[in-house]
Amino acid sequence: MRHGVGPGRTRADHLDLAGQLLAALARVRQVRELAEIVGESALGEADHRYLDFATAFRTGLAGQGSTDDRALDDTLDRAWQVLGRLPRAELTLLPDSALDAHGIG
Repeated sequence: MRHGVGPGRTRADHLDLAGQLLAALARVRQVRELAEIVGESALGEADHRYLDFATAFRTGLAGQGSTDDRALDDTLDRAWQVLGRLPRAELTLLPDSALDAHGIG
């Protein structure tokens, strides 16, 4: 994937976004496992936001139907919207300048 993304091929933020999405999805898996052990009510605020992120990811980003024709720029913009559900401090794979540019606070 690294050779097919980035400046000159796709948007400059593509690779960083993909990495952050994968890291967040891995954390979702951990949070779900933790919730099975201690119960969802015992989770912290950040953990609850990861569960919210997972729902938004499924419905707002990955939930593209076979007849939907979504441009790559639209998909990347949706990725930013979905990641915006997480606390900024959790988005460690994205540069501050990109977080600022997309209003993630």
